[in-house]
Amino acid sequence: MKIQEKNNYCICAVLQNIFLDYKITKSQDEIALNLTPDKNGFRVNDDKIKNFLKSNGFDYNFYWRNETPLNEPELVLDEMKKDHGLIGIKHHSYLFYDFKYPKIQLKDPNDGKIKIKEYNQMIKEMYNTEGFFALIKKIN
Repeated sequence: MKIQEKNNYCICAVLQNIFLDYKITKSQDEIALNLTPDKNGFRVNDDKIKNFLKSNGFDYNFYWRNETPLNEPELVLDEMKKDHGLIGIKHHSYLFYDFKYPKIQLKDPNDGKIKIKEYNQMIKEMYNTEGFFALIKKIN
């Protein structure tokens, strides 16, 4: 996994790694130019990120921690297993890696290592911050 090149580039690094899975080469700076800056990095819930991903052949579905379909985050995590996903916890974004209840594996763009989170604890952390889920699917 390519790690984030700047302190506030976690989203950029995660997107870069997803793109690389499809042989799409973009620098983290190039990705950053296509996102909306925010106080803690970049916005993950606006049209700019959605349009950027669409222009590169991806569908982007964003959910705040309390707005998942049927209020069941596990459904989104199961979908991420088929495609790609972002998970935001405490102003930091992770690349979804795997989910086998109750363990969630996330790749951390800070160091490229897999972090293992316990489902209920992660959901609690997300509720105490502006946690989110984002499902990213390649459009054929």
